[in-house]
Amino acid sequence: MLNNIELIGNVGGEVTVRHLEETGQIIATFMMATDTRWTDGQGQGQKQTDWHKVVCFGRLARVVEDNLAKGRLI
Repeated sequence: MLNNIELIGNVGGEVTVRHLEETGQIIATFMMATDTRWTDGQGQGQKQTDWHKVVCFGRLARVVEDNLAKGRLI
């Protein structure tokens, strides 16, 4: 069974990249913010921000390292 989720949001901070000495594996981590907007019963606009920790390995980590920065829409 495979769980799949698609998120659209913004990079919430600097991307952290680590290189594992034992295996040479590259790991990139960053926080991603997604917003939910709605209108409440009184007609007031509301917004809720959820934070997600994203971890990437290998080739994808290199793409993240080269292309993502704080505030970028992904």
